[in-house]
Amino acid sequence: MSRMEVELGLTPKLVASLAAPDRVRTQLRDQGLRPFRRLVLAGCGSSYFAAHLAATHLQAQGFPVGCQEAGDLLTEAVPLSNEDLLVVLTQSGQTKTVLELMRRRQRQGDQVVLITGHPESEAASLASVVVDNGFGEDQSLCHTVSVMVLSLLALEVAASSDRRRGTSGSVLQPDRARLASGLEALYARRQEIAEWINWTQVTHALLVASDRVWPVAEEGSLKLAEAAYLPALAIPFETFFHGYIPLTNPDTAVVALLSAKSDQRRAAEFELVRRTVGFQGKVVDPAAVGLGSDSGAEVLFPWLALYAMHLITLGAAIQRGTNPDLLRREDPKYLKARQLHR
Repeated sequence: MSRMEVELGLTPKLVASLAAPDRVRTQLRDQGLRPFRRLVLAGCGSSYFAAHLAATHLQAQGFPVGCQEAGDLLTEAVPLSNEDLLVVLTQSGQTKTVLELMRRRQRQGDQVVLITGHPESEAASLASVVVDNGFGEDQSLCHTVSVMVLSLLALEVAASSDRRRGTSGSVLQPDRARLASGLEALYARRQEIAEWINWTQVTHALLVASDRVWPVAEEGSLKLAEAAYLPALAIPFETFFHGYIPLTNPDTAVVALLSAKSDQRRAAEFELVRRTVGFQGKVVDPAAVGLGSDSGAEVLFPWLALYAMHLITLGAAIQRGTNPDLLRREDPKYLKARQLHR
């Protein structure tokens, strides 16, 4: 059994214990955070996608939040206001771009909140407030636990900071007990999920997504590239119908992520195109991950869809005979190039 599969099995209990609201509230208490206009969440790679998932959820509730890749903030392609509170997500606390961004913000006298699995890291020494997710040892290099926990902790930071701002403090959170139960049920179905697509015949993959699950498509495409060595691309759902269909053929896998608010018409259109073109496809919607149609399901779906994408990736790696625990670490050129970006 790969470390990735082991970690996926641990995820339900770890999510419930590590992303605990009391931990965040305690760590933020009495830190003297200055008033701010909005939160800006930032990160690199999977940590950025975790930030994006949390930000998308908060934006749907009207919370003042932005989300950017750390590199865009570092190059000032996207400017930060001194009224913004930067919240950086990095599991390792060692990512080169993140460290450079935090050093710059520190020199400018700005406050930075860090969410990390390594409170002893250099990034922690540069932060005004450090939120420790308590998960310092990744079983897998795919970060299947940390990306989930980082996104949930970002929501807790938003909820706690909202109270500190004297506003409602009513950030809607996923029901942790129900989320853990849903994750356990999906893990029990991992063999079925692995067989949704015959990955041995696939040469490339497209992940099409709508509204609040777009960050899941981004993370899913990265995981397929890392663990299954597949060229994979995330595309907005409607864009898929306006230009990308000619890129598909029977060797293409297309995963459609449709949230509870997406109507049945979209799923029907997708299935019609799949049958016409002949690509391999799967609609991942609330029903596919074992949810109903109540309001709580809408809140839970992005995180269950994220976990499903990790299980899909595990299945792709197993079928294709790749090692999801290596992520090409055995390739000397990859190692050398990766070190330049740490």
